[in-house]
Amino acid sequence: MQDALTARAGALLSEAGRAAPQELSERRAALEALGDDARWQARADPLLLALREREVAGAGLPAVVGGARRGRWLDGDAISSVWEGWTRDGQRCALRLLAPTWRNDPVWLRRLERGVRLAGGLPGLAPASWVDRGEWPHVRLRLLGPSLADLSADQQPVDLPSERELARFLAGGLRGLASLHRLGLVHGGLDGRHLLLGPEGVVLAWFDPVRREVASAEEDLAALGRAVAALDPGARTRLGALAHGFAESPPPPGAGIELLRRAAAATLAEARHTIVLRRRRQRRLSGRSRLLAAVRALERALPPPAGTVCLRAGHDAVLVVAESDGERIRGGPVAGVPARFLPVLYTRAAGLDPTGCRALLRAWATRARGDEERRGRVQAELGATDEQAAALCRWIAGQARLRAFRLLLERS
Repeated sequence: MQDALTARAGALLSEAGRAAPQELSERRAALEALGDDARWQARADPLLLALREREVAGAGLPAVVGGARRGRWLDGDAISSVWEGWTRDGQRCALRLLAPTWRNDPVWLRRLERGVRLAGGLPGLAPASWVDRGEWPHVRLRLLGPSLADLSADQQPVDLPSERELARFLAGGLRGLASLHRLGLVHGGLDGRHLLLGPEGVVLAWFDPVRREVASAEEDLAALGRAVAALDPGARTRLGALAHGFAESPPPPGAGIELLRRAAAATLAEARHTIVLRRRRQRRLSGRSRLLAAVRALERALPPPAGTVCLRAGHDAVLVVAESDGERIRGGPVAGVPARFLPVLYTRAAGLDPTGCRALLRAWATRARGDEERRGRVQAELGATDEQAAALCRWIAGQARLRAFRLLLERS
């Protein structure tokens, strides 16, 4: 029962981060009303305290700071709170504001300036800028993309994350933590909200927070593992298992990147093999595409010979006639010439009619079995010669071979 109440309390606490200020007291009242048991109340006190701190975090803070409108609560520490902000031109940013009590305190102002100065010169950290104008000095961090927490909220449990996505967040977080740890600094309180996915990769957001508890480099690595493991809660991938390993037993600070490199070696080998195979296929497709373009160009390069010819005269008085105007070919068996309503066997747009053109070629090839004397008279009446008929048939045969080759290329 207490586990169910704790889960419900955690859900209310996460909802409070997205709730409007006037709704925070309602969330806290709902949390207080969950149980009357003394043991449950003892477990609920830390949650109630966190909710109370979140409830009063925005008290006394301006709605617009340095031209950026303050939005939802993102994080907080002993002296300040971090809020999502939107500038007038629609850019998303994070605003770190001192509590009203400390906003003019020189010690805390120097602390904020120190965090900005360090973040601006360390690789792997999102650069922050110090804004010292107006009545409320603050730190501003431009958010160029979603955070890991935003992506995890949309992740479905059945979706298997890609190894590349996990490696991207692990590598970005390790790179930022390595920069901090080399200077003897720790992040403190790292979670998915601090891993930002931008156009140039994943960077770590760090505001030099002031924490009540003492953090360590190993705790930073464990927090990074927990944040990335949220994408693969079942540890179904190699890098998902590595993230769970970081969360359960964090490695020494200098060994995290080497462990990631070893774990990703098999994935990189598979990706390299896939890329090689795709490149080979692309080369084949590229060569086939160029050949196919050449075949199509040949099909349109030479128009058919113009003229009307008699290809065969049967003993049953049936003639096979082909008529071409240089753009289209009509032809087939007729009772006499001039012929009307001949079927169209070729146009530039539609190409050859393979069945009808095959009948024309067969008629010309078997002309000797018919009435050659009558075919000669008809040919003379049409004003054509056998050389013209042979040229037209050669053109049709060539087009038929190009068509067959083109179909093979298109369907292979």
